[in-house]
Amino acid sequence: MPDGVRLSVTLTVPILTRRGETFPVLLQYKPYRKDDSLLYADQSDARYLARRGFIIAQVDIRGTGSSEGILVEREYSTQELNDCEHIIQQLASDRRSNGRVGMYGISWSGFNTLMMGTLRRPRALRALFAAHATDDLYKSDIHYPDGIMHLDQYLIFIDHSNAIPAPIDYNMNAQWIRERFRRRPWIDVYLSQQLDNSFWKENSIKYAYDNLTLPVYLIGGLYDAYRDSPLRIYEKTRKNSPKIKVTIGPFVHAMPENVNRHPGPIYDGKAEMVRWFSHWLKDDQKDSEIIKEPDITLFIRTSLTTGHYRYETEWPIVRQKIRRMYMSKDHKLIEQKPLMTNLNENKVFNNVDILEYRPWIGFEAGTWLGGLTDDQRPFDKDSLIYDSEPINQAVELIGVVNVSLQVSATVRLAHWIVRLEDVDPNGQIALITTGALNGAQRQTPPAYLKPNCQYTITFPLRFTTWTFLIGHRIRIAVSNAMFPTYWPSPFPMNTSLFFNSSTTFID
Repeated sequence: MPDGVRLSVTLTVPILTRRGETFPVLLQYKPYRKDDSLLYADQSDARYLARRGFIIAQVDIRGTGSSEGILVEREYSTQELNDCEHIIQQLASDRRSNGRVGMYGISWSGFNTLMMGTLRRPRALRALFAAHATDDLYKSDIHYPDGIMHLDQYLIFIDHSNAIPAPIDYNMNAQWIRERFRRRPWIDVYLSQQLDNSFWKENSIKYAYDNLTLPVYLIGGLYDAYRDSPLRIYEKTRKNSPKIKVTIGPFVHAMPENVNRHPGPIYDGKAEMVRWFSHWLKDDQKDSEIIKEPDITLFIRTSLTTGHYRYETEWPIVRQKIRRMYMSKDHKLIEQKPLMTNLNENKVFNNVDILEYRPWIGFEAGTWLGGLTDDQRPFDKDSLIYDSEPINQAVELIGVVNVSLQVSATVRLAHWIVRLEDVDPNGQIALITTGALNGAQRQTPPAYLKPNCQYTITFPLRFTTWTFLIGHRIRIAVSNAMFPTYWPSPFPMNTSLFFNSSTTFID
């Protein structure tokens, strides 16, 4: 790097078929220790791609893994992105390169792929392939999903991983102490930034959509926490980019080809990557079929493990209809607006469901907003639930469900969590999607609640697909906790849901 720090790169180069042959370069850039922790997985991918005509460059971020330098101060830091610009320039100038560079990755390396293509845009960077990444580092990332603090093993793991000396020798010397321990632990950094401020906004690409002018392939998983962002990015940037493709399938937080980790049909993500980068980075494949295919591929679920793929040519889908349903008395979910009865002159509703706060509930919904989930019956016992009548005609859901609730709390801080569920005729309950609101963030700037004061709160649930089959019921479950996905609020309390109001519904 310009300051003399050496970053570690593993290059996997195709076998030449002629003298002077050059290849496009694909860069993956992350802190996850390419030479030990991810050696097998990274090299397996690299060899696959190199055999198909790409130079693969896998680089450890400064101060991580095998790279020198003082550890960067946080994820997606200015230093990380500055270094990446220099890396891309060097790769494009390599004598074996054709001068065209693509970036690819999942999670962290998917995030910085989008950032480099949006916020930095080096000239040699020509195409992007990002899986399970987001455009919003605050409400749509792992630290404060929906504005509520989240803690899990990853946030401890990454600080531990950063502290391990560089392979292969693992020397615990003065240089190791100087480079790996001169930074504040990242978990402490993130816990000190609990509001959506410049710390998170600086590198959130949602504030720079107009800059995304490169072709980009986005992968999302219906069992992953980042499933909202691909279609959100598509909708906001499709007019700027020469081509955006989106695939959202039955994937957890892993590449689609890792079939042992996914519940649904196979989708070969590496083969798609080859098709994508071949079109944009190679001279002889400008008329490939991938550019002619519809932009969007969605997996439409009929259960947690079954469904089918479908192409779509637009987002939002124009032929869709919005169906509004209201929470009502007797724990019903109905399509008719409930009658507003028994109101006094102060317009205080007497039709209300009260929920006692139990901060420990929610494990059945998973340990974060991704992954496969259990039967929701134990969780629902501690929630307010509202069921439709049995469905007499299959209902297909694609998109984002929006929630409006009229609520109050007996204390100054509460969270509201809503789950959309499918009730099978045999009683089993499947979780379809979830959303939440930190009560303090019902407004900007955030403010505490006034105890026993009524508020109308609105928020979206995460993107989903589902088919409610004949005989099944649609269920809405409301709670004030979903641990460990959301960190509990601190006060004992009761909350009230006013359900004969025209402001308590789902769309």
